[in-house]
Amino acid sequence: MEYTIHVEQFGKIKKADIRVAPLTLFVGDNNSGKSYLLSLVWAFQTWDMHSLMFRGMENIEEYGELSSKIGALINDESMELQISSDEFIVVLNTLLQKNKDNLVKNVFNSDSISIEKLSVSVDRDSTFDIRRVAENAFAIAEKKTDEQDAVKRAKVEISNKTIKDLGVKRIIESILSVILLNGNYNSIYFPAARTGFVLAKDAINKAARKNVFDTTDYDNNRGNIEPFTKPIMNFLDSMNMPVLHDEASISRRKLLDWIQKQMSHGKVDYRDAVSRNIEYYPEGMEGGLPLRTVSAVVTELTPLMILLQYQKNVTSICYEEPEMCLHPQLQLKMAMLLVKLVRSGIHIVATTHSDIMLQHINNACTLNSLGKPKELLTRLDMAEEDCIAVKDVAVYQFEDRGNYSEVRELEATEKGFNVPTFKDALQDILNQTSEIYSFEE
Repeated sequence: MEYTIHVEQFGKIKKADIRVAPLTLFVGDNNSGKSYLLSLVWAFQTWDMHSLMFRGMENIEEYGELSSKIGALINDESMELQISSDEFIVVLNTLLQKNKDNLVKNVFNSDSISIEKLSVSVDRDSTFDIRRVAENAFAIAEKKTDEQDAVKRAKVEISNKTIKDLGVKRIIESILSVILLNGNYNSIYFPAARTGFVLAKDAINKAARKNVFDTTDYDNNRGNIEPFTKPIMNFLDSMNMPVLHDEASISRRKLLDWIQKQMSHGKVDYRDAVSRNIEYYPEGMEGGLPLRTVSAVVTELTPLMILLQYQKNVTSICYEEPEMCLHPQLQLKMAMLLVKLVRSGIHIVATTHSDIMLQHINNACTLNSLGKPKELLTRLDMAEEDCIAVKDVAVYQFEDRGNYSEVRELEATEKGFNVPTFKDALQDILNQTSEIYSFEE
């Protein structure tokens, strides 16, 4: 289910309505709140943060009616329920407004970030069908109003069915997570400083990070706050995951091969499963090189290559400036890679200052609107998976107004998006060049 996040007075951001599309891009001025919103989107797409969003559910008035309906289902083994998504959205928005301050404090590990309003809306109506499938298990299926078949999205196991309220709460929490996760079970955050964190990850002991930097219970740990945010903690943990020996899926294997041939010209992998040291293996060389000795291109790509190889449940990436350290030609490749990731099922929310990347995404939208012509794709050394429908892309312009920032969604055409800040900057340098040439003449 697609949804839109609504915020008001969030840091510098005056107001924003962010539709979370398969490919969502934040563009615009520095210091305008792009990373703030990216971190918030990450929280919505991360299962671990939902416990903060849903805290105190049983104490709100909107919980009562849903609780009565689902409680009846728990007591009647043959009963089935159909509940509109709107009823769950009302509960969710009450909880978000109630827990918004604690949520942003935990995301940023700081009480200096404020948010006045926080809510979500869904893009189209649906119902949730709930029925018992075993003595202590319930199946939940979402059915959109314009579709005949319900799609099974979650299965809730009730550990103790005699505790009625626990069962009700668990079912409601599961449906709210289905709405928020949109099929994405876990999101990884790639910070702009990822190269530094990758190189230093072995020096940042995981247990020490947990004790010193992480503050899950914010209110009881005010004196221990340090500058690591939850998204950065998420990134560091993802780089210290268990090494799995199962082969990557075919689609991810293809993505890895493409990156290795087109961008990194070699592979990265853990040297061994115990130390978790990562090394780079250039094409044509048998031995590996420690990451501290290789180019920034490789270290920038390392987290993505490790994720594709070992984290099979990740279906969303919040990516700060994916063009970091990349030559213009490699920025073009990175834009192609983002489209490939989306087409493979991995949703992307990214901040970017690259007009090259956006122009390629515009081209990918245009090629899709032209019907993905094979002859043209061949001439461009592209394939059908390099095209993307413009409806699957959302671009948001951030403009710094001094004391506050404005955020607006850019209008899409079949040929993509026109970004004013990119266009203005290019026009300025062109005008400057023309003035210099005129003076010389």
